[in-house]
Amino acid sequence: MDEKRRFEVQREFDYRPAPVLLHGSQSLLARSREEPIGSLWKRMGALLLAAFTVEGFINTVGPMLFKEQWNGADGTRGLERQSWDSKLKQIAKASGTSI
Repeated sequence: MDEKRRFEVQREFDYRPAPVLLHGSQSLLARSREEPIGSLWKRMGALLLAAFTVEGFINTVGPMLFKEQWNGADGTRGLERQSWDSKLKQIAKASGTSI
């Protein structure tokens, strides 16, 4: 009777982490303003989530804009292997905006 059942669920969907992470960052920042005790840790958490927001945005938009170039399928090193600021500048340039 104590036998554990194993199962696997598979589903494909389009997950975009940037909005979720941005909301978390903004929520922590708001909490740090409301509750001064421990606000340093809340602000640090907000800063980390903001960094992950940028990375999530880059890794979502980059493959959409650059397709084969992103992972190096065209024989190059791949844009994915570049620094975050380099990738962000290339995304801005490709979309007609500036940073």
